[in-house]
Amino acid sequence: MLLTGGRRTALPRQQTLRATLDWSYELLSEPERAVLRRLAVFPGGFTLEAASTVVASAEIGASDGVDHVPDLVEKSLVVADGTGATVNYRLLETMRAYALDKLAQAGELEQVARRHAEYHRDLFERAESEWETRPATEWLADYGGRIDDVRTALDWAFCQTATRRSGSLSPPPRRAYGDSCRCRRSATGTSTERSRALHPDQSRRSAAQCSSMRHLASR
Repeated sequence: MLLTGGRRTALPRQQTLRATLDWSYELLSEPERAVLRRLAVFPGGFTLEAASTVVASAEIGASDGVDHVPDLVEKSLVVADGTGATVNYRLLETMRAYALDKLAQAGELEQVARRHAEYHRDLFERAESEWETRPATEWLADYGGRIDDVRTALDWAFCQTATRRSGSLSPPPRRAYGDSCRCRRSATGTSTERSRALHPDQSRRSAAQCSSMRHLASR
């Protein structure tokens, strides 16, 4: 990985970048570090609602985790976008790559990825229930930007299934696979018009992935 530190073969610019990120990270309190590295599981933007669910743990309550996000914005570690009806936050790619490394080093990647997947499963269950009752523009404004999160959740689910087959992980609930497929179908396949608006080039691939998901869930 580009940000991997400690290698003598790393370019001086990369070493300097890594040292700068290390310095910024070390200045944070431990709760702020935990929130920052857990936010890296989001592939793009996220809301405070999503963050509160994903970063929460026994050590950090949901409300406490949300309180740290503005602090990270003030320290230029998280970017806030207030142009829409709801403020969205995101990590720049360099910071996200660094924070993902820290998440893995802390041994939290699996747990946080599961919370991320479960949150978006529930989110798109709600989206599916609103499919026929809300105007398309409103529905897309709320859910259309979350397609990368759905893909990330599906990637995690497929990865867990592969690990299960190797015998090194106990199987997660089967319901998660079926619901994840429903999430994908809600995002890209149930309504032709909205499907094309969300991601016009991926309908066939989405259907194939849903079919695969249903197959995996039945095992």
